Amino acid sequence: MGASLSWLAVRGKSPQVVRTELGLRPAGRCEHYPKSPVTAAELPGGWYLLVENHRLKNQYVRDSVLKNLSLGCEVITCAVEEHVMCSEAAAWNNGFKTWSVSHDSGRGDQDLRTEGEMPPAFATIRDRLVAAPAGEVDYLFEIPVELAGTFTNFRYDDCVSQSDNAAFEVFVSRKSVLKIILKGIALLLIPVIVSLLAPLFYLRTISKELPKGVRDSPRRNLWELVFVLFCLGSWLFFSLRLFQLIWFFHRKMYPTHQLHDFWREHISTRSFIPSFLMVFAPIPGGMAVAFLTRSLLAWFLVPPLRRIFQTASPKQPGKIYWQATRRTAKFALLTFFVGMSIALIAASLLKSLR
Repeated sequence: MGASLSWLAVRGKSPQVVRTELGLRPAGRCEHYPKSPVTAAELPGGWYLLVENHRLKNQYVRDSVLKNLSLGCEVITCAVEEHVMCSEAAAWNNGFKTWSVSHDSGRGDQDLRTEGEMPPAFATIRDRLVAAPAGEVDYLFEIPVELAGTFTNFRYDDCVSQSDNAAFEVFVSRKSVLKIILKGIALLLIPVIVSLLAPLFYLRTISKELPKGVRDSPRRNLWELVFVLFCLGSWLFFSLRLFQLIWFFHRKMYPTHQLHDFWREHISTRSFIPSFLMVFAPIPGGMAVAFLTRSLLAWFLVPPLRRIFQTASPKQPGKIYWQATRRTAKFALLTFFVGMSIALIAASLLKSLR
């Protein structure tokens, strides 16, 4: 398989500043050839080289990135796709692209496009390679590669030095780390969504066991709409109060933690998971308690709704209602206990908010 990568070389800005601006952190290892997704090395002449594997989709050689990176310095970039014989190189200085050259065999064997004022070395390299004998070799592919090499003395198919001590330092993109965290959140959301919907599905099974007349009558009653809105509001209220209770418990264990630091930027995965459970684990219990509260208020405060259940079983008025309410209460107690237990355990494990 052909090479598929890009690189940029920066001169006039310290390596630490370059890494900070590009959002890179050391992976803690080195390699002699740039095989990892992101590697970097210092070159002779004051250049700092960063090589990017194309699995990252050229995220560091985009114009939007280079415009800011090149402020106060100069940057040379090059990208190659050997499997389709495409190559390009460019130079940036103080926020502006000064020149660029590209070759794409898909547009023809003689394709060569330039932009800006090309450096003197370009004409020499172009004339020499264009004059090369025709054959299976795509010589124009080499023009951007060689031109970038005249500034940096680097080629993607060579290492920086033959010395064993000359190595590429491996880096990890913070964007890649964020992507991993987002995938973890997505995986966490699946059980969370299921747990949020579980009370609704279970309460719906209770509703389906009621006589059809009992199920249909409240839908035509204005009070039913009022209690639906009340149920949503009380669910949010109970969930908020439960989180406040959990946070109070957490603060007793970690007095230095402040609520305004909760879910701040750059939170680690180790801290995010327990904090996520602190927020969402009590929600199913809060939903079940809200439905139970709504059912009790409807019975004791709204006679029209109470009469619907009483007339459904004249011999034992209210029997159907109390059977359904007891089942709802048991489910509310179970979900409340399980959710609060998970949240309190998570609160005790959240040792850092970062």
